[in-house]
Amino acid sequence: MENKNIKILIIDDNQDNIIILQALIEEAFSETSIFQALNGRQGLEMARKEDPDVIFLDIVMPGMDGFEVCRKLKKDNDLGEIPVVFITAFKGDQESRIRALECGAEAFIAKPIDRYELTAQIQTMVKIRTASKYRRDENKRLAELVLKKTQELTIENNARQQSEEQYRLLITQMTQGLAVHEVILDEEENVIDYRFIDVNHGFEELTGLKREDILGKTVLEVLPGTEQSWIKKYGHVAMTGEPLIFENYASDLNKYYEVIAYAPKPQQFATIFTDITKRKQTEQRLKQQNEELIASQRIAHIGTWRLNIATDQVVWTEELYKMYGFDPAQPPPPFSEHKKLFKPESWDQLSAALEAIRTYGIPYELELETIKTDGSNGWMWVRGEAIKDTSGNIIALWGATQDISERKQAEVLLKETEEKYRLLYTAMNQGLALHEIIVDADGQPVDYVFLDINDSYTQLLGVTREMCIGKRITAVMPKVEKYWIDIFGKVALTGEPSYYENYLETTGRYYATYTYSPKKGQFAVLVSDITEQKKYQERLTYMSYHDQLTGLYNRRFFDEELNRRDTTGNLPLTIIMGDINGLKIINDSFGHEVGDDYLKKTAEIIKKVCRAEDIIARLGGDEFAVILPNTDTAEALKIIDQIKAMIAATTVNTIELSVSFGLATKASDPQSVLETVINAENAMYTQKIYEHTSMRSKTIDFIMNALFEKSDRESKHSKRVSAICEAIAAQMGFTKEAVNRIRIAGLVHDIGKIGINEVILNKANSLDHNEWAAIKKHPEAGWRILSTTNEFSEVAEFVLRHHERWDGSGYPQGIKGPEIPIEARIIAVADAYDAMTSERSYKKAFSKEEANNELKRCSGTHFDSEIVDVFVNQVIARS
Repeated sequence: MENKNIKILIIDDNQDNIIILQALIEEAFSETSIFQALNGRQGLEMARKEDPDVIFLDIVMPGMDGFEVCRKLKKDNDLGEIPVVFITAFKGDQESRIRALECGAEAFIAKPIDRYELTAQIQTMVKIRTASKYRRDENKRLAELVLKKTQELTIENNARQQSEEQYRLLITQMTQGLAVHEVILDEEENVIDYRFIDVNHGFEELTGLKREDILGKTVLEVLPGTEQSWIKKYGHVAMTGEPLIFENYASDLNKYYEVIAYAPKPQQFATIFTDITKRKQTEQRLKQQNEELIASQRIAHIGTWRLNIATDQVVWTEELYKMYGFDPAQPPPPFSEHKKLFKPESWDQLSAALEAIRTYGIPYELELETIKTDGSNGWMWVRGEAIKDTSGNIIALWGATQDISERKQAEVLLKETEEKYRLLYTAMNQGLALHEIIVDADGQPVDYVFLDINDSYTQLLGVTREMCIGKRITAVMPKVEKYWIDIFGKVALTGEPSYYENYLETTGRYYATYTYSPKKGQFAVLVSDITEQKKYQERLTYMSYHDQLTGLYNRRFFDEELNRRDTTGNLPLTIIMGDINGLKIINDSFGHEVGDDYLKKTAEIIKKVCRAEDIIARLGGDEFAVILPNTDTAEALKIIDQIKAMIAATTVNTIELSVSFGLATKASDPQSVLETVINAENAMYTQKIYEHTSMRSKTIDFIMNALFEKSDRESKHSKRVSAICEAIAAQMGFTKEAVNRIRIAGLVHDIGKIGINEVILNKANSLDHNEWAAIKKHPEAGWRILSTTNEFSEVAEFVLRHHERWDGSGYPQGIKGPEIPIEARIIAVADAYDAMTSERSYKKAFSKEEANNELKRCSGTHFDSEIVDVFVNQVIARS
């Protein structure tokens, strides 16, 4: 383009900046006229005086900043078309760019100014200025001419023909598009559409619509997407005569237009279109480029700075402020303060680099450790370059800075992670080995090589690194099975992990093997010794299927095994059910430890008699069951006889074992195995009816004998009380049967003491509180033992209440008077008398007279007075 006679106005309060910019402009445009202004007010005056083609405007100036100057220029009718280019030291200053565009500026250029960018900007602005001048002059001239001619046509009817011809020539030859419309009204005289009356050639060129296709048609017929808001705006012009000037984007045509609308006559309006699409696209591209540049600096954490050598003034971009923790609204710290932003070692490096670049123009690139205003440390990548004038003198320094703290932290973290995993690899309890698979010509795995192993691997598998590293598995472990090579090969080639548990004969241990592929063609094996875990699982399995007391199978296993054994191959299948007789009495009398011994001894005998293939289970409590496969009834009866024979010859704690048995046999498939179990239970319960009573009676005898063995004193006491009870009952006229019953009650009245420690029973001194509390429980214990048999059930009631008192102060129920059975009242008198007249180490025995007097004293309170009277006056008197 022609660069002559370009007029440029520079408005900047810094004379140095003006000089530099003027030099760059004159170098590119030799015959350009350059005007200077050191403040905004001076710049406005100079613009009005010289009417420049381009204005370069600084942002920060005293009195009136660049934004205010720009707004005043754009509001001025004469100056508003002059392109304004803002100059800033902040290349990434997004906020200033946005404000500049909002003020109406056409462009934005950052320091340091690139010569080629400056040249391109001036050329672009000159084009915009030329086009604006031409458009302004042309639009103004045409608008004035059209208005004038339109008015003349209205006033001067006699010159219509000539005016119409001139008008026709005018509108057909103009480069802008011109269209004349007539509005269409509804019944309420609202504009609802408009019709094309005439269009010029320029309209056809701008819109692509042909004259013959649109004349006489409405806009909604031609452009159906036209919004009602535009119809109303144009209708307002036609109905009121008020002109309208605006810019508009026509979506149907994908173009931007500057539109002037006016009313040549009532209910008509004319529109003059200027295509500004290219200008708008240029503006949008510039705006987008500026936004992308700012965003890229923000995303990349890059800031820039500029140092004026002459003034020692530093200018920072906004991103640089953020990096060092400063407020962008404040000026950057002076160069002398920059030392505080770096660690001493880093500042020494930067100082040396700055000295070299200031003196010789040598660029630098460093990574420095920084100190932010909040005291935190970081890392910055910095690069600096020198800016020289046309004479080669260094006039400024320019630099870029990028925050690389995250990268540095990542490097440190990576190093720590590598060290951590190295230690983890070497110190982990699991064995870890890395291998590379070897394949044949068909790609099938045939072997693999040891690449690395950790210490735990050597310890777990009994190998050394020297034995393994670099060697094939077939060389290290010649007996390795082929399927392991196939499994590991699949992992290495497909990436699919695998998990296996296996037993290694060479070590006699169980291992869990997890295999995965860290990269194609390789696989890692993580080996854990799970021997103890396996043993624990086996123990859990054993416990889940076995009775913990006897070691026999439990009910769960019995039920599962019963279903499993219910097959034709096991027929005839016989079930034996067994139930211990009198176990509750034994538990109540001797404690659960003796009862447990009873159960274990029974289990031991059954197990000893039964065969290896038989399933023996404790179903719970005192019940046992045996599954006998391929066993008929006759053979099963023989087994029961053997068990009974061994039981009969066995005692536990001087008590004979007693177990009732029953059996049932499934001889054919149609029979239900569950029904067989039920039949065996019924047979066992039938047998138990016959054996139950006699066994329990025997048990009572065993208990009494055991009690007498524990304490000779108790033995003698029980016999004397029995004799006294018999004498009182006979004297009171009881029947022979009743006398015998109370004699027995007197003999067993202290049977509940079987569960009391014999140290307490035989204690020479008086009992303490706890010992006495234990003694007081024996009536209830005796009642529980005796009530288990029909033979002793009535006697049990006498034993329970023999420590009750006539006045209700006794135990365990606290009943009184006649509520207490007479047999219990007799036992109470007999028991008390024998206790008083018996020698104790801690007390002297009462004489008969003393004992009688004590009974009389307590008669009517502790004892039944009638019974005391019979005993003292009749039984004792006659003895």
